[in-house]
Amino acid sequence: MPVAALAAARAVAVLGTAATAERAGRLAGLGGDTCAEAIGALMAERLLEGEQFLRFVHPLVRSAVYSDLTPPVRQRWHKRAARLLDEQGAPPEEVTVHLLAAAATGDAWVVDRLRRAAASARARGAPDVAIQCLERALAEPPAAGIRGDVLLELGSARTFQAPAAAASQLAEALADTASWPRRGEIALALSQALALCGRFDAAAGVLRAAISEDGEADGVGGSGSALVMSLQAALLNTARWDIDARPVMRPMLQQLKARADRGEPLGPQLHASLAIELAAAGQDLAGAVRHAREALRSTPRLLPATPAPRLVPATPGPPARTGPPEDYATSEMLSETSTVLLFADLADEAQEWAQRWLRVAQQRGWPVASKVAATAMTLISLYRGDVTQAVTYGQEAMEETGDTWISALATAFTVPALIERGRLEQAGTLLARSGLSGEPGATWIHNTVRHARGCLYAATADHAAAARELLAAGELAERWGVRNPMLMAWRSDAALSLSALGDHRLAGRLLAEETGLARQWGADRAVGIALRAAGVTDRTGRGVELLTEAVAVLRGSPARLELARALLDLGAAHRRAGTRGLARELLRESLDLAHALGGLALADRARRELVAAGSRPRRDAVHGRDALTPSELRVAQLAAGGQTNRQIAQSLFVTQRTVENHLTSTYGKLGITSRPELAAALALPAGSGYT
Repeated sequence: MPVAALAAARAVAVLGTAATAERAGRLAGLGGDTCAEAIGALMAERLLEGEQFLRFVHPLVRSAVYSDLTPPVRQRWHKRAARLLDEQGAPPEEVTVHLLAAAATGDAWVVDRLRRAAASARARGAPDVAIQCLERALAEPPAAGIRGDVLLELGSARTFQAPAAAASQLAEALADTASWPRRGEIALALSQALALCGRFDAAAGVLRAAISEDGEADGVGGSGSALVMSLQAALLNTARWDIDARPVMRPMLQQLKARADRGEPLGPQLHASLAIELAAAGQDLAGAVRHAREALRSTPRLLPATPAPRLVPATPGPPARTGPPEDYATSEMLSETSTVLLFADLADEAQEWAQRWLRVAQQRGWPVASKVAATAMTLISLYRGDVTQAVTYGQEAMEETGDTWISALATAFTVPALIERGRLEQAGTLLARSGLSGEPGATWIHNTVRHARGCLYAATADHAAAARELLAAGELAERWGVRNPMLMAWRSDAALSLSALGDHRLAGRLLAEETGLARQWGADRAVGIALRAAGVTDRTGRGVELLTEAVAVLRGSPARLELARALLDLGAAHRRAGTRGLARELLRESLDLAHALGGLALADRARRELVAAGSRPRRDAVHGRDALTPSELRVAQLAAGGQTNRQIAQSLFVTQRTVENHLTSTYGKLGITSRPELAAALALPAGSGYT
């Protein structure tokens, strides 16, 4: 065949799906007529086909022609193809394919287009593509003046896939950059990656150094620029988690409170920090709720926009400097702030916000943000008493979280739920598998793990080990300044084990302190838990009185399982006192409530007490909502809410086949045959406190 035929075939092979006769001619350096004749000859031999766009009839022939080009020639052709397509306004994705296959030559234009392609990929929720583009841009290499920018973009894109590697690249970007405010922007991104790795003290150090560079910042004062306020908010949020970094917060918080008292405007992150700290101290429920709601009202402004892919030639200039589409800081802030509402007994409001953020994160394909929101939902479900739901969300939060702290926190919230399910061995296995059986770290996350371990020891009747763990968790909580029993009811938990060991004096002191702190904060759940523990351990003859008050208080709270627990203990007390009729009434209510919520361990206790009180309680059902696994329940709930199998798969980051298998199993356990029947079959019975 004519020499031009080979040149045209090579051009079509390189251009791929973007191949047209005109583009092939320009790429191969052939005149219009020559190229048309060459393509005609190739079509006559049944090698090419197509009218507007050309393609090889046989992929094997295309592969052979493409491979026949030596690597240096092939790379140069790809570079020319990229410029050609870019000039003609081809979609950025088509240009990027050729840039990735081109040789690195230090071309600023290549770096610019790859950065733009990475920004577009991140906006579409494709961080892996963005990382590939930015790694290639870094290899080009970029000019010294923008190398730090490329490292920043690469580290930010990698933060949610590999935060440790991202932190290394962002630290390099910070070292390569000399100008402010760019150094501040890099410091903010670096602190985020370090925090995701659980290196809160290091993250706080980076933020403090950046704030000092502003030249005017001093605590929460300073220049007042948006960047400095973001750095300050990040420092408050980061230092909160690490006991060694926590002292830096105190002067900042005092100044922040003073600004709030003067009515000065605060950003959502600062409102969130104030809400969380007030809740931790247990000092001002109304103020904590006010600041939490102010932060949450800013949610729509905090959600990053998702621009449509650009289909026109790029305009000159560097890509816009935007934050990562998966906004970790926003996710953490919203999840933590929603739990402030939970600690104020506003469980419905807390759940609404957490579920809203979870839906947004799932719809946009943000795995890390969705895991943070699912962790919040685990705690909310646990506090509300929906044990089955807590295990379901906990499992979702722990899946594929990589080298982040999210899995540890989700584990700390899931272990108590498994205890309530009566799955003590599974709870212990979960701690061991997560690497959380040894000496805990110095973060608040690990202190919640310590508390969960203490509760597990108590459930297995190892009260000596339970008391050690719970008292240690309490000592650390005091050092953190976390005094609110709504955040960690370590005093009542420890008192129950201490009482079992015979140390009634210390148990009584802890319970008196917790009752006082709970009343000071004003949330019924905390007051009821403290009163119930005081009633169980009482040795003065006031046990029934305290338990009766606990039941009355908990009836006004959203903590339905805690109500079931208090009802059980009050019923048992009446049985021992000989008032069996009242005992049976209380115990039946406890059994029904505990079983409906998935608190199988508590339900078993209530059933045994009923037998002792002369009643014949029903056994657990083999089928129904409680027979579903956590994964089956989550899939079924989303399906009942109207999502398709494909949408559910995307939300939970699983395959459609997995969704189909879960639904098939669910239909069998619920005794239904179709999707429209799910909502009614999943509904909790009346009296559980849920709809």
